[in-house]
Amino acid sequence: MFTRAQSLLRHQVLGQEALYRAVDVIGELVELEVVSAPGLEPGTRLRVTKAAVSRMSVVEEAPGEAPASGRRAAVSERDIAPAPGVSH
Repeated sequence: MFTRAQSLLRHQVLGQEALYRAVDVIGELVELEVVSAPGLEPGTRLRVTKAAVSRMSVVEEAPGEAPASGRRAAVSERDIAPAPGVSH
């Protein structure tokens, strides 16, 4: 699902799209940074469940594009994979 620090997570619902960058994992929660989302300022931090993140699609950033916060994400696919027994 999420394998590189330069990946973005896309959430599409009701004809709208939001892009997030995973920046941290706190237990069963993943901290996301808003890249672009209707009604949210870029750079805003949100915490969502690993199950919610597992339903997002991965989008590759253009080479050399700097993250909104100026730092690379430190989250691996293993960190945000749903816990055993959690269905999608």
